[in-house]
Amino acid sequence: MVPLRGRLGEYASPEKGELTGPDPADRGKYDSEFFRDAWIGGTGIEFTDTRINLNRADLSGLPPTLVSWGTYEVLAGEDEEFAARVKDAGIDTTTVVVPGGQHSYVYGAGRIPETDAAIAQIGAWVREKTKI
Repeated sequence: MVPLRGRLGEYASPEKGELTGPDPADRGKYDSEFFRDAWIGGTGIEFTDTRINLNRADLSGLPPTLVSWGTYEVLAGEDEEFAARVKDAGIDTTTVVVPGGQHSYVYGAGRIPETDAAIAQIGAWVREKTKI
């Protein structure tokens, strides 16, 4: 088992309502580094360890896999890379990319048409693969 630790980061100044931290153009890189440190910093576990980094793991033998992300997801690049690696491993792979979707985009269900469309696609995929 991999010990993980976490903490919350603030990007907004409550007094001014402004973003703080890195330039927004670098936000994804900053966020990835921030969260990596929050999860494994000080544990002695390298980010390349396949127990926590599926983009470095052997993916052969996976069942049919659906990978979904929003285009504004901080991990969108890693999601896309993972989907490509799964496909390259010969696994039946489906991707559902949500335009403008953020992390946990499913919370927009019932309010955001792109979210509803993605959920419908995912549901259809599950029904097809499980023969429900």
